[in-house]
Amino acid sequence: MKDDNLDSAMLHLKAELNLRGYSEQQALRYFSHNTAFLDFISKSWRYVQKKDIENYLDYLLSDKDVSSGLFEEIIFSLNFFYNGILKKNFEIKYAPEIQDRGNKTFGKEDIRKLIESSDEIRQRILIKLMFSTGLRLSECISLKIADIDVGNKLGFAKNGKKVKQFPLAESVIPDIITYLDTRKDDNPYLFNSQKTHISPKESQEYLDIASEKAHLGKITFPVLRDSFLAQLNEAGYNKGVLNSIKRLTKKNSRYNDINDAFEFIRIYGNPIDFI
Repeated sequence: MKDDNLDSAMLHLKAELNLRGYSEQQALRYFSHNTAFLDFISKSWRYVQKKDIENYLDYLLSDKDVSSGLFEEIIFSLNFFYNGILKKNFEIKYAPEIQDRGNKTFGKEDIRKLIESSDEIRQRILIKLMFSTGLRLSECISLKIADIDVGNKLGFAKNGKKVKQFPLAESVIPDIITYLDTRKDDNPYLFNSQKTHISPKESQEYLDIASEKAHLGKITFPVLRDSFLAQLNEAGYNKGVLNSIKRLTKKNSRYNDINDAFEFIRIYGNPIDFI
């Protein structure tokens, strides 16, 4: 994030923390949390709105699956800077249910129940894509209609100049075609909401509705991704494929390796098509 006065603002934050008795290590962590937030929203700290913070916290839960302790520390650091120092009075109150997903995954039968419990076609497409691609939630909900090539059974998740190619499972293609045929708006996003795409919070609400109806308890999107990898492992996919897809969650993902892994899945089949 480019901002001529960012360094001075963050130094003020560190100075305040030190003045109030926080250790150098704690001050550095809070400094890091605030700079990571600004990198995410690509704004100057001067123009931050409460909604920016809420969107960032949603992103952390949906894509990063942070622990409750780290999540609380991030909230405190943002509160400290924007309310304690800048006096924004944002009233950041965020207490979602955070679960340690550990080694929890869902098998084919549970995934089948989840899909069958998805009443809305858009809800069903989102769940199917998240289980069958290994994409991060932010990548999935940012997909545009132009990124979906049902003819060649491919999708393209874009991150700046990088493009991540992924296979469209056979079972999701009819749903996408039916869904797009019913769309009457000109919103370019696959998962449209007003003039943009649905938020991570809305996405989790979709998943909550389906999981409650299927009597599966609380499910998060990272758990769906873990379940996808578990199914690939059970099906005997080689470790190179699994390791490449696991790197999807990292900023330094090597897109060529990931595209090769998805090409392997496209040729040999996707676990969701055998449910």
